[in-house]
Amino acid sequence: HPSQPKSTAMAKSMSSEKSQYSKASRLSDVGEERLRHCKDRRQRHQTPEEKKRSDALKTMLKKYDANRSGYLDRAEVARLLKELNDDVPVNDQELTFLFADVDKNNDGKINYHELEHLLQVWQSVIFEVDDVRKHMEIFDKNRDSKLQLPELAKLMQTLNGGREVPMEEVEAVMDACDKSGDGAIGKLELRHVLALWYERVEEVNRAESKSRSCAIL
Repeated sequence: HPSQPKSTAMAKSMSSEKSQYSKASRLSDVGEERLRHCKDRRQRHQTPEEKKRSDALKTMLKKYDANRSGYLDRAEVARLLKELNDDVPVNDQELTFLFADVDKNNDGKINYHELEHLLQVWQSVIFEVDDVRKHMEIFDKNRDSKLQLPELAKLMQTLNGGREVPMEEVEAVMDACDKSGDGAIGKLELRHVLALWYERVEEVNRAESKSRSCAIL
């Protein structure tokens, strides 16, 4: 029959596709089973403290995830931080900074693992708020709650014991800490500036100490 070879070829093709689909399905099942196994194993090896922290994060994610997406968007993160901040809302610049620092895959959402990092960053901000506020009050001359490049240079000069800091160093700090990309340093970004500066001072002190030790030898 003239149509028989075509029908046979189609049947073979369908059989092959079905076999490939079945194989892919089995592989998918195996992958999901492995993921479940790894997750169960991690949960079994959690310390009581880790389990307590994990449960608290899941509860927090569920509480603020209004659309039940499994993630927190900017509005949901803003609501969470407002409640953590004694009902004082965070501004858009602060949110941009936090997302730039915490949202590692740049999808505009905070997942369970990123939420833990976000809370750690926010906690460190709360602890250092007095130091940040003090520097901002002194060096923010135009009162826009940001440090422009000349204002940042004055701050770094003060941190450097009154000695002027080369402009290329000031620009390097601006590039490293300006997470929002607006060409200025906001309150949250100032925390990074201070941390970067104190880290640099420690490195210089270690180098000088090593140099003195070598001179004595």
